[in-house]
Formats: sequence, structure tokens, C-alpha cells
Amino acid sequence: MSMKLERIETLGHFERRGEDWNEFLFSSDLNTVFLTHEWLSAWWQCLSGDSEMHVLIFRDQYDRILGMAPLRIMEERMFFMASHEVTDYCDFITHPEHREDFFRRLLHHFREHSSDFTRFEFINIEQNSPTLLFLPRLAAQYGLNCSQVESEVVPVLDLPSSYDAFVSGLTRKNRHELRRKLRKMAALKDFRAEKITKPDELMAVVDSFIDLHRESNSAKTNFWRKEGMADFFRETVYQFGRRGWVELNCLFAKESLIAALLNFTYQQEILFYNVAFHADFASYSPGFYLFNASINEAISARKTRADFLRGREKYKYDFGAKECKIYSLILTPGESHS
Repeated sequence: MSMKLERIETLGHFERRGEDWNEFLFSSDLNTVFLTHEWLSAWWQCLSGDSEMHVLIFRDQYDRILGMAPLRIMEERMFFMASHEVTDYCDFITHPEHREDFFRRLLHHFREHSSDFTRFEFINIEQNSPTLLFLPRLAAQYGLNCSQVESEVVPVLDLPSSYDAFVSGLTRKNRHELRRKLRKMAALKDFRAEKITKPDELMAVVDSFIDLHRESNSAKTNFWRKEGMADFFRETVYQFGRRGWVELNCLFAKESLIAALLNFTYQQEILFYNVAFHADFASYSPGFYLFNASINEAISARKTRADFLRGREKYKYDFGAKECKIYSLILTPGESHS
């Protein structure tokens, strides 16, 4: 199939494609909040640094989108339009009926420009992505070597139809620990929980969340030192708030914020993005309390999956989450077989 290629190199051009971008994404089986136009636009504005935008949109002869590649260029390398610190899932967005054509056209584009790049690095590809089927199989035909590496895991919980079924599905030990921690938190005097979803209310509390997260430990302090990081969170929370894709679950003790859990609510999923709590209240397990409450509400809202995102932290498995694998692909110029 003949495909037309639109190459986007400026934020203004990318902004004008927002409606088309999301419409195609929403219809794709690769739909994730980390590939929405809102996420990518916020990332570019705040965290792109010295990168050059290299977004590709492939269309058929009737101008219908067949695939999209959110890419950037930096120091003779090509990457997804993302960074490891903040983006949990990355991918090419493809139409199921035209995937092989898309990847062949994409690899042809890479080969045309291979003299300009030392490598193509693509991170955080979910284990069931068609990208892992097509790119390694086709790369050599376009003069590219491809290596695939399991890089991380994502603990994911399939949600049952009721909260009671969720609790019953836990191991005996984890069920006992859950109840113990909930009782301890309930014994704390003068505390209240609040879920914040409205854009103006989110913006009023987002800086308090950032401060709480920053003070949690030295690694998180360094995370917030990166130029543009706080602005990225503010922009994302605002844009996602307008879409109804974000909630900030807060615990207050005597009107002071002692814990907060930032979730994305997208399609049939809830994604646990960041949790923070005051060290003085750590013994009460306030984060555990917030995770449990969010799972309960997600089940009530008929969500089907709770995604704890990247990392093997123990508490994720205490809630019964099972691992999914995340991969990275690296393409380097090699000897053509075409």
C-alpha cells in the first residue's frame, strides 16, 4: 500500500494535529494515556530540552491516518518522544489492518536517514505490543540490526466485579495485613480523605503534592530538581483534569496534607502514577490506605484493570498484582539484506 508521510518538526504543527491524533489513538488497541496528544504536548513543552521533534504521521491516498510515530532526535540518535523518568509506556500507534505496511514504511524512513544516526532507541514497549513482532522481524531487510531487551516489569491487577471478591482473592497473609493497616489508619484522629478531580481544585493543591513528594527521600528530591519537571506535572494535571483523566486522592490530618496518590483514570483502567506521604505518618501506612480506597472506587466504577506502573515495589504485590514485562528495542545501521 502506498503511504503518504507527514513529518512534524514544530510544536505549533503538532498542536494543530491534536484532534486527529487523539481520534486515531482512541480507536487503536494501543490506546494509553501516555500516548495522548495532551501528554506528548506537555512533555515536549517542559522536558524536551535540546531534542528536535520528528513526529511522523502516515496516511493513505484518502488522507486517512494509518499510523503515527511520536519521535524525537538528540545527539545523532532517535528516540520516542518521552523520557524514562515520567513515561511508563511508549509505542508506535498503528492500525491493525495495516501494521506490516506501516512498519515497512517506517523502516524505509529510518534507512533513508540511517547515515544521520548512530542508533534508534525505543523504550518501555509493553509485552503484547505488535512493535515487538514487526520491528525485530523486518529490521534486517532495511539494513538495520535490532536487539530486544527486557528492561522492566509492570505489576498489574485485573479487577473483579466486587470489592469483596478483590479482598477474597488476596493471600491470607496479605488479607490480614490489609485489614490491620486499615484499622490503624482509621484510629488516627482528625484525619479525612478527599478525592480531587476538578481542574481548578487540582491546580490549587498540585504544588502541595509536589512538595510532599519532593520531601519523601533524596531520590525524589533529585527527581524534582530536573529542569521543567514541576511545570510538566502542573501542565499534565491541568490538561488531564479538563479531560477527566486524573484524580488526586489526599489524606489530611488537622488540615495538613499528610499523603496523596496521583492516579490517571483512562478508559477502563486506573493507573497509579505517584504516591507521597509525610514521614511522620509512615507508621500508619497512609499510602496503603489510599491504594485500597482507589481500588475500591475503581471496582465500583466498573474499571477492569489497576496498573501499578513500572517497578517491583513490594506493596504492589501485596495487592495481588501480577507482572507484565516491558521491553526496549535498539536499532543500529548494519548491512542491508534487501
